[in-house]
Formats: sequence, structure tokens, C-alpha cells
Amino acid sequence: MKRFLIFLLAFAVLFGTVSVSAETYTYDYWGNAVSAPNGYTVDKTYFGGDLGVGAMKNPGDIFVAADGSVYICDTGNNRVICLDESYKVTRIITELSDGGTPLALQTPEGIFVDKEGNSYICLKEAGLVVKADKEGNITAKFTRPESDLLQDTFEFKPSRVLVSDSGTVFVMIKGFYLGALVYNQQGEFITFFGSNDVKVTAKMVADQLFRKLMTEEQKSKLSRYIPVQYDGFDIDKNNFIYTCTSGATSQEIRRINTLGSNVLAEKGNMGDLQSAYILGKVEDTSFVDLCVDENGFITAIDNTRGRVFQYDKDGILVTVFGGKGDGTGLFASPCAIDEQGESLLVLDSERACFTVLKTTEYGALLREGTVLFNKGLYSQSRLVWNEVLSKNANCELAYNGLGKAEFAEENYAEAMRCFKLANNRDEYSESFKEYRSIIIKQVFPYVISGIVILAAAIFVITKLTKRFGKGKKASMPPTLKSFFRVMTHPSDEIGEIKYKKQWNYKLATGVLALWFGASVAKKQITAFIFNYNDPDRFNVLVELVSTVGLFLLFVVINWAVTTLLAGKGRVGEIYCSSAYALLPYVISVIVSVALSHFTVTDEGAFLTIIEVVGLLWSVFLLVFVLREIHEYTFGKVFKSLFLTLCGMAFVIFIGMLFISLIEQLVSFVNSIFNELMYRR
Repeated sequence: MKRFLIFLLAFAVLFGTVSVSAETYTYDYWGNAVSAPNGYTVDKTYFGGDLGVGAMKNPGDIFVAADGSVYICDTGNNRVICLDESYKVTRIITELSDGGTPLALQTPEGIFVDKEGNSYICLKEAGLVVKADKEGNITAKFTRPESDLLQDTFEFKPSRVLVSDSGTVFVMIKGFYLGALVYNQQGEFITFFGSNDVKVTAKMVADQLFRKLMTEEQKSKLSRYIPVQYDGFDIDKNNFIYTCTSGATSQEIRRINTLGSNVLAEKGNMGDLQSAYILGKVEDTSFVDLCVDENGFITAIDNTRGRVFQYDKDGILVTVFGGKGDGTGLFASPCAIDEQGESLLVLDSERACFTVLKTTEYGALLREGTVLFNKGLYSQSRLVWNEVLSKNANCELAYNGLGKAEFAEENYAEAMRCFKLANNRDEYSESFKEYRSIIIKQVFPYVISGIVILAAAIFVITKLTKRFGKGKKASMPPTLKSFFRVMTHPSDEIGEIKYKKQWNYKLATGVLALWFGASVAKKQITAFIFNYNDPDRFNVLVELVSTVGLFLLFVVINWAVTTLLAGKGRVGEIYCSSAYALLPYVISVIVSVALSHFTVTDEGAFLTIIEVVGLLWSVFLLVFVLREIHEYTFGKVFKSLFLTLCGMAFVIFIGMLFISLIEQLVSFVNSIFNELMYRR
């Protein structure tokens, strides 16, 4: 067997290589990665040898000018390679003329070319950004600014540069947290622009409070809370600046207006939504560069996993592709990206090459549909979205686009179906509102007629019963009547039940079972508009523990606490009275679930009010019934409830700790078993 495996390995090495294909997927509404057709495919990968300029060394940036020409900062070789739109070398810049004196390029790491053909090059190690015309003559320099906000240790090592249509120059320094440096065309420093916000956390607040009590030495050991620096940026046709940040946990991509505020519609978590743990370390998305095309599509590269993420103008994910590796469509260390029409150019610093990515048929359809959708041309996008769905039946973007088209044509029922498949609750609510109005107009005459007939029937039956009845009135069983009377007269009724010892365990258990059923119903059958629970993650055992288990724990802990506080209630009495008190909340949940199917988003507050009223009613009853069975004052009731909650929290903590220890023990035993089996 071993010889056979060795033979196969040798055959693979001698006669071929194993190619790893790029991974293409997207994320659904719940944050689950779902497979999707490839939006881009590799057209060709260009190395320095393919261009005829020799091997590149640690290239740092790639830029596509307005005329389609391509500029590559070959950082390690201290040169800029200029290509035409067909990737043929037009010239190689190794030095510029500074007033007749040659200035050699020192580690050029970033480049921007304006519409007039002027080049702005970041010379990192020289601490300089230069502007040069087409002939290579330097016409302006941008150097370290003078500002009180800059420390003496600040090193001006520019890595990226942008220029707006008005000629304003933005320079990015990696590791600099005050945002971009802004200059005019004469090289004069103007201001700082668009620094990231500091996210306030509990740890940050605690550190700031304790800082006042610490010595200077202790303060120096605390974490410093400063804005996260940018790693890449780009500018669109409307002069909005887009930035990406590798160390952020949210708003990794931002669109910044002239005031420095993020105006991107989608401001949540971007990149991979599922973090990976490799060798005990969290591997999260690390965006290092991005580009924005004329249609507003934002494409960013992740250096952690080598993936490329594309979003629409509002930050909605369109497609994900790529990965780490040396195979087709994979990248070892992507460092820069730019668009050339509908193609993408990705620069790989480790492999010293750039890859041209072309849109597939699916990708072109997805882009076309998104553009039409963003322009409000919903009906025109219908055919495109249907084509997309024929290739990917799980595309939420397509369902959302079709929903808009159906809504525009007043096909509200079909619009609701599409928006539900797209998990778009807001638009579903609007469609349902219109659909509900139509249904009400249709059935209103029949409802009124039914009410009149029913009222007449009740009137007639009542008259006949009074005239021909034997005078006997139907009455509710005493136990059931007493049970419902607890809802309005808790102290009197519970006192009488306790005195007569008429506790009904079947009714109490029925209420508990009803609570469990109502909790399941709330998760599973609440109307789509108000149901934010992922049905695939529903666990009936979790619901059982969080309802019945929690209730039983409350009963046991309350009995233990009140025993120490001279309470008179027994376990059975606590069980029954607490269950009785639970009924209003259970009923409110059931009513809320039922009404959710007739309610739209704007009316959702009424559902919340119903549940809050039910909860407060149950809490009110619980206080009174516990006061009665334990023969406590109100102060002592609240004291016992507080201690009960503390006891429950302690038991839950111990239980979770025990489960964690068991999991670690099982993992340890399993690792030993695997080790023994491996060594054998």
C-alpha cells in the first residue's frame, strides 16, 4: 500500500500538478455562506517575464488611468512599469527630472494618474510624493507637513495617493490614525481628512475610569484607544473617497463625504462573516485595497484569505471569489486592485504578478441587474433577474429585484413572495399593506353581513332560551372559575385556594405547557415581517430548557430561599401559584403571534405593547401570589425575588462551567485516543 501511494505521489510530481480552484460563494440573510456561480474568471496572469521587463520584486500598487493604460509600482526594483490597455510595455520609469537634476525612484509604493496624464508617485523611503508630467518632469512635491497634531517621531512614508477633480491631493500613510493628509496642487498642506471613529467598548470605559486612580507607570501599560488607520483608498466620479481598514470589526469599508462622515448605506460587518480559527488565532477579513468603478461597484481584496469581495453602491454584497494559493484564480498575497472597464486587475506582491479577471455571463447579468435596480428601472430588470435565477436559484439580489418589478406593476401577492425569498421585510411589509387593503375592500361587505346575521342569531337564541328554557344557567366548574379569578383578585383567591388546599396541578402544568408551545410558536409561526429567527437554527430542546427548565429552576430556588427567610409556601404551592401568574403573559404572546399575520411594520409597536402589558400583568400577579402563600410583606417579597434571581444566575453559571469542563474532558480523552490509534 505504501509503495502504491509513493508511486501516485511521484506520478503527480513528474506528470502534473494539483490545481486548486477559486472558491465562489456569497452570504445569505442569516450570514451563512452559500455556494454561487463564479462572477469573474481569470483571463490571464502576467509576470514580469511575460511583459518583457524581467521579474518584478514586491510590487506595491497598480493603477488604471482614464485611457485604460496601466501603471505598476515595482517597489522592490525601484521603478514604475507603464503598460497600454493591451498590457504592452510603453515605458519604464526609474527616475524623474527635478529641475534638470535626476531623481531616482526610491521604493515607489503608490501611484495615481490624473486625466491630463500627470503622475503622482509615493516614494516611501524618500518620504516624498512627487507630481510629474508626461515627460517625467517634477512639477510639485508633497512633503511632511508641519502640524501640532503630529508627534516628533512621526515618519512621513506615503503609501497611497489620490487626486480629486478639483486638484486636491490626498496622501495616505500606513499606520497613521488621523486620516489622510490633504494638500493643494502647490504642495501646501491643508488639513487632515476622514479619520476612523473610535468604537466605545466596555473595556474602554473601564480603563478610562481606572486611569484616574493609576500612577503614570500603570497608565502607560493601558491600551491606547486611537482611530484605526486606513490600508487603502480610492475615489469615485463624484469625488467621494472610499477607504478600507484591515483592523476594523465593522465598517471595514467606508464612503466618506466632504465632512469626513461615512455615508455608505450598509454600515455593518463586511468581508467574511464567519471568522476562522487557525492555530488558536482568529483569522478575520483584512482588506488592504479597494477600487470603485463608474457604476458604483466597490471591489475590495482580503489579504488574510486572498478573497475578492464586490459590493454595489450601497454596500450590498454582490459576489465573492478567489482564495489563497498558487492555482488559477488564487492569490498568495494580494496587495492592490483596480478596475479596467468591467475587468479587474489584482496585483500579487508575493508572486510578483498581476491577474486580469473578466466577468462571466453570470457576473455580467448580476452587474446589469444591479445597475438597473439602483437606477429604479425595476420593470426593465425583470428579464435580467430571471436569467440570474436560472443560473442561481438562491440569489437574494434577484428575488429583491423581481419583487420591486412586481410591486411597480401592482402584483402585490407575487411581490410578497419575491420579497420573502429575498428576506426583505421592509418591502414585504409595503407589499402586504397594499395587498391587505385590496382584500379588505373585497371582503368588507361579507364581513358586515356576517356580523349582522350573527348578532341577529344571538338575539333570537337569547329570547328563545329565556322563553322556553328551564331557568338553569350554565356555570363554570368551581376549580376553573377560581383559576381565572386569580387573574383579577390574586390575593383573595390565592388565600382561599391555600386555605382550602384546592391547588390544581393539571391546570398549572397546562399553563406551563402552553408557555412552551407559545414560545415555540413565537419562533416558528410569527409572521415573516416580525420573525427574525433563522428556522434552520431552531432547537426545541433549547426552547424547552429556556421555558420549562427555567420555570422549574425558579420554583426550586424560590423554595430554598424562602425556607431560609421563614416563608410559609411549599414547593407545590409555589409551582401552582407561579404557573397561574404566568397565564397573562402566555396569552399575550399567543395574541401577538396571531395578530402579527394581519399587521405591517408601522403597526408593530402594538404587538410589543400587548406583550409588555401581559408581562407586567404576570409580574404583578407573581408578586401578589408569592406574598400570599409565603405570608410576606411586599418588601420581603422583593427581597426573596432578588435572592431567587441571584441563586438562579449562580446555578446557571455552575451548570455552564460544568458543561465546559465535560467538553474539555471529552476533547482531551478523544485526543489521547486519536494519538494512541495513530502511534499504533
